[in-house]
Amino acid sequence: MDINPILEYLKYIILPWLADAADTAGEDSFSFVVERGDDHGGNLVYHSYEDIAKDFEQLNLHPGDLKPSVAREINKLLQPVRDHFAYWRRQKNYLEKSRKIVTKMELRKRKQNT
Repeated sequence: MDINPILEYLKYIILPWLADAADTAGEDSFSFVVERGDDHGGNLVYHSYEDIAKDFEQLNLHPGDLKPSVAREINKLLQPVRDHFAYWRRQKNYLEKSRKIVTKMELRKRKQNT
């Protein structure tokens, strides 16, 4: 099978992350769910990369079904990073607003003293 970036993301990033999360939670194995409509056979649940690759190679797993599930897991993986930067962006905004208020107060104080 040719190199497929979606399968590479699964093999080297998502599945190890899911396995680590399952291990941390005291579970025996991870589950990777490919969400599909009932008209496409319903959801698929995988517990190994080999099973995913096999179904993909045998065309039992359509790329159009796999990609959104991979994107969902990447978004879950990145959410703590997004939260971290959003928090610090808010803190920076508060600091800038505080500085402006202090500067205005200092200017008023100087005017009153002159």
